[in-house]
Amino acid sequence: MIKKICLSKTNFVMKKKLLLTFFLLANTVFSQNLPSLVDSVVKYKGTNYQKALDYSFMALNQDSFEEVTYDLVYINYLIGEIYYYQKIYDKSLQYLSQSLSIYESLPLEKRKYKNIKKLPWVLVLLGGVYFENGNFNKAEKFYKEAIENFNLYEEKNREERIFGLNTTELNLALNNKRQLDFSQAESYYKRILERQTQAIKNGNYDTNIIFTYKEIMDLYFISGKDSLGLKYFDLSSEAYEKAKTNNTNPKKTTTNELKSTYSQVVSRYAEYLKNKKQFKKAIEYFEVAKNLIDQFSYDFSDINISISECLIAINDYDEAEELYLETLKNKDLSFENKIRNFKGLAKLYSIQKRNKDVINISRSIIKLYSDKGNVINFNDLENQMIIALNERQINEAKLKNYRNNYFITVFILIFIIIIIVLVFNSNYQKVKNSKLEAEKKQISIKLEGKNRELVSKANFILQRNEYLKNIKSKLDKSNANEQVFKRISREISELINSEKSYNEFDKTFINVYPEFYKYLNTEFKLSQTYHRLAAYIKMNQSNNEIAKMTGVSLRTIETQRYRLSIKLNLDKNQDLDSFIKNL
Repeated sequence: MIKKICLSKTNFVMKKKLLLTFFLLANTVFSQNLPSLVDSVVKYKGTNYQKALDYSFMALNQDSFEEVTYDLVYINYLIGEIYYYQKIYDKSLQYLSQSLSIYESLPLEKRKYKNIKKLPWVLVLLGGVYFENGNFNKAEKFYKEAIENFNLYEEKNREERIFGLNTTELNLALNNKRQLDFSQAESYYKRILERQTQAIKNGNYDTNIIFTYKEIMDLYFISGKDSLGLKYFDLSSEAYEKAKTNNTNPKKTTTNELKSTYSQVVSRYAEYLKNKKQFKKAIEYFEVAKNLIDQFSYDFSDINISISECLIAINDYDEAEELYLETLKNKDLSFENKIRNFKGLAKLYSIQKRNKDVINISRSIIKLYSDKGNVINFNDLENQMIIALNERQINEAKLKNYRNNYFITVFILIFIIIIIVLVFNSNYQKVKNSKLEAEKKQISIKLEGKNRELVSKANFILQRNEYLKNIKSKLDKSNANEQVFKRISREISELINSEKSYNEFDKTFINVYPEFYKYLNTEFKLSQTYHRLAAYIKMNQSNNEIAKMTGVSLRTIETQRYRLSIKLNLDKNQDLDSFIKNL
């Protein structure tokens, strides 16, 4: 119902074969000019979707698109239209949105219609996408926006304006029918027929009038006004016969279009008979409808499934099964028709009590729905418009690169600047590294001095304790007054274990190793005794030296080392000294 608008390697031998194939393919593609490819798309879009898409993408990838043109708008529209016919609505929405976005970026002088803001035929198809997905309010919004733009057509495009208004109002009526608003739908049909009256008076019966009759017939059938529905079936048949023989319109409708439209009329009448349980008569009319169209038409499979349903109703199970299975061979069968076809088979096998076959069909249906879940689904036009806008901006940037040679100069200048920056950065890094080395050397000298100070303090404590122990030992051997002896011995012991020296040692140690105690506290929560033991080990002091410095026995130090290993969660094979020195 949408008008055909003018938008529209592994070895050497293998390498040779690939190159030859590429050359032949490239030669085939580029030997065709753009108008020829577009004509091929238009030719096949209603009968062979895949072929039409192949030609569409050939056209879209033509090297001739060095700038944004009206042809680019048309190709995107055609792809969107093909996906619409295939009921692949997310991809249809993507390309239609892209077509609309590219058109809006065209300068006024490159537009076919100077007054319109948006291409109305794209808006009509966008409304159709939303309609098919049950978003009737949004569909109505696009249809009404299309009407606004059709009314902006100049007088020289009057015929196309009228056709566009009729088509859009047909869609609005269909939108109302789906919402069961029959009176509003009827009012749209009456307005359409008023516009088409002049054509009927001139004997110009074409697909547009037949299609309008078909839609009105459908309205009356679904609203229960059967007699009026049958009247418009007769009017449709009469218009079809006259269109075949008496059409004086200079822009004659092609025979295939005429047959396709009338096939829809007959198919709808057959569906009416089917609903009335006149199955044999319905089959006859379905066969008539099927004979009017090509087997690659998107209506062909619908009719086959309807015939199969009638065959089941009259208990002709073998023929119904044969037709169902034949329909499944169609590679272009839509998701909806696959489901409908499988459900019909499931019903047939259930009637025949072929339980195993019913289970297999059920699995096929589950798999179809599972695969459908992996298909990207669209949510809203705004998201697609953002995608289309981004893609258009990328394409525009790419096209500008083709026709603006000064970018090469800019690239060279940027390259030179980068080299200068790199050289400057290299020199800066050398100076910085030199400065860092000097600072590192100063820190190393300072650290060595602190280490010497730390060792000096440790040696002082060691020597002092040794000296005090010798005095105590001599006192033990002397005959001094026992009371005086005990007092001096106690004072010496207190001096040996004095916290003042150890505190000074700790301060110096922390200066040299600022993070050592902090790490032990955070990770292991050690006591002061084990802190100092770890510090002495860090300074490479032996067990004997540590015992002398702390004033305890060698055995005590060994016991403390063992307990420290446990607190540090060391394995039996881990060396305590190595672990601490590496902290």
